[in-house]
Order: sequence, then C-alpha cells, then structure tokens
Amino acid sequence: MNPKGKKYLVVSVHDVSPAFGGEVREIVSELKNQKIHKKSILVIPEYQGRYSILKDSEFLSWLYSLREEGDEIVQHGYEHISRNRRYGSFRDYLIGEFFAQGCAEFQNSGYEEARDKIKKGREILSQAGIICEGFIPPGWLMSPEANRAVMDEGFKYTAFIKVVRDYRNGLNVKSEVIRLVPQNRIAEYIKVLYNAYLLRGPLRDKELVRVAIHPQDVRAEKAFDYLVKIIRKLKKERVILTYVDFLNL
Repeated sequence: MNPKGKKYLVVSVHDVSPAFGGEVREIVSELKNQKIHKKSILVIPEYQGRYSILKDSEFLSWLYSLREEGDEIVQHGYEHISRNRRYGSFRDYLIGEFFAQGCAEFQNSGYEEARDKIKKGREILSQAGIICEGFIPPGWLMSPEANRAVMDEGFKYTAFIKVVRDYRNGLNVKSEVIRLVPQNRIAEYIKVLYNAYLLRGPLRDKELVRVAIHPQDVRAEKAFDYLVKIIRKLKKERVILTYVDFLNL
C-alpha cells in the first residue's frame, strides 16, 4: 500500500448533523484556514430520531459543497444514540458510558437490528443524493454482528479506535485516533496524556495517523485549539487525505 514510505494524516469531522450545524461549520471553517483541504465528514443521517438531514435543505447544500471541494462523506451510524444499554461486562459499561457517553449505537447490536439501522441511514443518505463508501460507527464501537452487517451492506471500509478495516482486501491498518472527551474532565485529562504518549511513541512511525474532531470540542474552546495545534504539527510531515483516498493508494 505504501511503496515509497510516505506518512499520511486523516482529519475527520464527527457528528455532522443539523443538530450541530453551527459547531460543524465552525470546525470546517477553521480547518480550511489551516489549509486542510481534504477531510472525512462523518454524517449522522437522523440524529436521535429527530434531526434528519433531509429536513434541512441549507445543511444539505453545505454538504454538497464540501463534497465538491474534495471532502469525503461517511455514514456515521443512524441515530447516534445507544438504545440498548445492557452491557456484558463492567469494562464494556465503562467504555460505553464513560468514554462513548451513551452514543455507542452499535456496541451491543445483533445482526438484524444493526443491518436495519444501517439500511435506514443509507436510504436517507441515498435520498439526499449521497453515496458513502465507508461506515464508521459512533464511538468507533460495534459488535461482531454489527460488523458483519456493515460488510453485507457492501461498504468498503470501517474504522475503530485502533484499526482501519479494509473490507475489500481483508486488511486491518493499525492506526489509533487522536481525540478528546471534553464533556468529562477526568476522561479528557487521561486522553491528553495518552495522546502525548501516542505522538511521541507508537504513532510516530505509523503510516497513518488520524485526528477526530467533535462538536463538543468547539464548545470547549481549549479542546478545539488543542486538536488544531496537533493537526498543524502533523501536517508538516504527513500527506493529508480522506479515508477512502488512503485505501485507494
């Protein structure tokens, strides 16, 4: 995949929905100021069952403009809320509630439930004239059954916290995500320390590094500034592209 030994950076904007219209526009505007001209835009088709992208023509026009400029639109779950919050272990509970904060829509999903939601989300995007090659679950969490449903729906790839999974070629590309959890001070502090460790060690020589920005990061101004600072540093030594561009190298 990488014969010349180049290093790459994917910058992804998460939770893109009319519910967070102001925040995601601010994120994209600042990334453009930083000359990040290729981004993966993770769109929630119908956030919490109330904010369908089909009901906001202005928002859709904005998405179309991003696509025309070279950004990739990625399906990001369906509702982005976990309605099945029964956990099999205390570890899963901590991940689902403490780090994912109840948004891990596919963490505990069975196959039929997951495929139904994926289809509903895909149909909304299709009605909007948007075809997505990738599916990334909220919180980067999904059950093996949900993963199988994503594959069976014909998506080319997905991504987890530590891996980008290329379904077409049966490959797992190891790559952790630089991100924050600004709604929880303890988790945010842990993430800052862990991000520093990643950047100084495990991710330094990795082919792919990912930085994820959420609407909550904008509300917590220091969190957004922190992530922009990391992006500025990484882009000096890495080629910026989208997920699908990376997998097509």
